[in-house]
Amino acid sequence: MYITKAILALFALATGAAAVVTPFANTVINPCNGETVTLNGRINTIITNNVFHINTINVKGTGDQGNQYVVNQHLQLATNTSPGSSTTTSELNLNVIGLGSTPNFLVHTLTHFTFTNNGVGSNVFVTSAECVGGTV
Repeated sequence: MYITKAILALFALATGAAAVVTPFANTVINPCNGETVTLNGRINTIITNNVFHINTINVKGTGDQGNQYVVNQHLQLATNTSPGSSTTTSELNLNVIGLGSTPNFLVHTLTHFTFTNNGVGSNVFVTSAECVGGTV
């Protein structure tokens, strides 16, 4: 997933405070109607004290059935370090809101990485999509 790649790239900025705006592009499947939705926009990442706060900026999507979507997303990611290793856990909820009669859905992602002096020691990546119904 694009966000995970962006997070890993931002670890170099984790010391002190920083703010970064990066392009966002991803494809998700609407579990309510099976539509492939292409999302585009930007994400804003604010890093303070080894905690990343990531929010979408003007992310919109178009489905292969012609439906339009807007995205509301927040991710909080925390890192813990000790000599020789560090762990990172993140939880992402991506609220994809269908316009008109298009059903809304939620994409939930949980990631956990353990880094050692030799690189990534282990990782967990779980994603689920849920139809939450409703329309705007």
